[in-house]
Amino acid sequence: MSTSSTHGQFTPEPLNHFKEIPWCAKLLSDKRIVHIAIPDRRPKLDDEYTLVKETLNGENTVRACITYFRVPPRKELRPGEDQKNPFVEMNTLLDVGGGVNGYAKTCHGGFITTIFDELMGTAAWQQSGEEEDNGAYTISMNLKFKKPLFTPAVVRCTGGVVKKEGRKITVEAVLVGEDGAVHAEAQSVFLEMKRNIGKAQEVKYGTVGSKL
Repeated sequence: MSTSSTHGQFTPEPLNHFKEIPWCAKLLSDKRIVHIAIPDRRPKLDDEYTLVKETLNGENTVRACITYFRVPPRKELRPGEDQKNPFVEMNTLLDVGGGVNGYAKTCHGGFITTIFDELMGTAAWQQSGEEEDNGAYTISMNLKFKKPLFTPAVVRCTGGVVKKEGRKITVEAVLVGEDGAVHAEAQSVFLEMKRNIGKAQEVKYGTVGSKL
């Protein structure tokens, strides 16, 4: 597998890849976008995040992905929202191959679940406090599969935090195709933590400082 040395994805230039797809290019021209990120798929220490960085990163699985943050056009703050740290809308574009199939030419529901958990988890982490070692971890998820996703395909997962109550962060998202049809929708509850469990192994190797 050929991957870029700067981000590790199979496609060397993921952003340009999606800009060459007309409906994706239109989405990326939205003036409400405040940041576009290319997810890092380079390996981490002690096999951390290998599902998305290795197993689901290749010519026949996820060939390219980018995430962009957008300020939604809302007039009022949502429950628990801080004006200094608003609930931004998150969007992930993915170019998916047939290596994620369950039925013939049909994306497996478990892979769709992973897409949701990655996007919603990132949204929850954005609301998990100002300390570097804070995090948020999934405690429940409800999904509804609305329409089969046939592969290969380019899809968009979009959503964000809708409520924060104490340490509980509620996130909602949908998975949509080029035609705007909803393939699946999900709601998750995350629990804000005062420690970053995901960095435990890096602390073990002395690469970062963390209070475990």
